Amino acid sequence: AAGEYIMHIDCDDGFKPEIVRRAVVEAESEDIDMLGFDCILESPTSSRYFRQPDCPSADYALETILKGTRKWNLWLYLTKRSLYEGVRFVEGDNLGEDMMVTSKLFAKAEKVGQLHEALYIYRQSPVSVSYSFTDEKIGQIKRNLENLGTFLKAEKPEMAKLLPFLELNLKLPLLMTGSK
Repeated sequence: AAGEYIMHIDCDDGFKPEIVRRAVVEAESEDIDMLGFDCILESPTSSRYFRQPDCPSADYALETILKGTRKWNLWLYLTKRSLYEGVRFVEGDNLGEDMMVTSKLFAKAEKVGQLHEALYIYRQSPVSVSYSFTDEKIGQIKRNLENLGTFLKAEKPEMAKLLPFLELNLKLPLLMTGSK
């Protein structure tokens, strides 16, 4: 990436045409490192507005991710490219990667903000890779969680204490599947 900002968009989702313009204008006007926005959650049978919590500080945003009250999906954020220095996805660990990367980015951010407009359309599908669990997929999530834990213990030890909350939130979908 060569631009000042990075924004992720999943290939099976949608977005409002003004998403990049609105997000960049807001980020530049306030000199924001990470800007979140709200989204529409669509399923085959319903659609609803999802409002992210306000984002008064980067530490608060990270805390709310770890406590399970903020979504960590990278497609919910416009991020200054410079924050990605030293932050990378782990090849092959494709589940839990957003949680790991977004948390690290918030740990590095100084100024953050939240745009309460649903500019992104997340299309939920019961056959999505995110909704099926195998031992390999669970291993990927565990490795991304361990990666984040190592990072937080070194960079934000006060936040590392909240990792058990995140672990519990990661296990919740497994408990709800009804499958061993």
